[in-house]
Amino acid sequence: MTYIIDGNGIASDLRDGLQIAVNQLSDSEIVPKVVSINCGSPSKSGCTDYFDREEYDFVGIEFEILNIDSQTYHQDTYSTIHEMNNTSNVNGIFLPEGKQYKNYPKMAEYIDPLKDVGGRHPKNIGLLLRNDHRYLPIRAGSVLTLIQQSNIKLTNDEVLIITDSFEFGNPLSILLSQTKIEGVDSVTIASPKSSELSTKINRADLLIVCVNEVNFVDSSMVTKGMGVIDASFGYSRTNVQSTRGRDQNIIAKELEPIVGYLSNSTSLLPIMRAMIMYNTVFATILQKYEGEKVTI
Repeated sequence: MTYIIDGNGIASDLRDGLQIAVNQLSDSEIVPKVVSINCGSPSKSGCTDYFDREEYDFVGIEFEILNIDSQTYHQDTYSTIHEMNNTSNVNGIFLPEGKQYKNYPKMAEYIDPLKDVGGRHPKNIGLLLRNDHRYLPIRAGSVLTLIQQSNIKLTNDEVLIITDSFEFGNPLSILLSQTKIEGVDSVTIASPKSSELSTKINRADLLIVCVNEVNFVDSSMVTKGMGVIDASFGYSRTNVQSTRGRDQNIIAKELEPIVGYLSNSTSLLPIMRAMIMYNTVFATILQKYEGEKVTI
């Protein structure tokens, strides 16, 4: 029987823990705040999937979505980042992911590293390499959290990450190696265009997918008992259709008789939102006690 991983329960536990830290900050009249710099319409870009008003209000974190005209977003984003870097009550700056944000990895270099709650600034990536990370990259960190909190048991030691995003595959492979999750002996990154992809999939115990096409994996690609985590771009809470026009729920039903456990990218979204909140709270604490070693 396939175990369907529920990201909502994991995210709820994360938010409960954050609420305690936020309450302590409120005693000093500090309210954590994160700003998302969005290209074009928030609803079309998927930016709103990262921010849920009810969830943020529950934890006690403020958020604001700044919309940049898609025709001038390159120049305007740089100036907006500069302004937010120098705004004292803004503790975190977040740049969304997706095709329309292809220049954002470069733009992330201009965010104050202490406010880089997406974990994409070169300084924060360097800390990640040293196993002294400040902020976990949102998507990769959410997958790691999902694996840890779901108590997934690996038996064949082989994890395969299929991705066309260096911002996802490299950090996740490092995190998996550093965390020493039981059963993880080898982590391989493969391009979705690899000519040897089927051979690599057949060797894997856990398949993690993050590509620009949702529902990339179907029943013809998986093996009996394999675990599948779909962390791909493109799903939202209101759009479950893939770019190939296949419904996410149909794909899940196709995979369920085969795989041992399954998580799709909609179940990852609540964890990603909680991860942004976690990084924002941690950023607020770091900025309050700058220079000191702090944990939450």
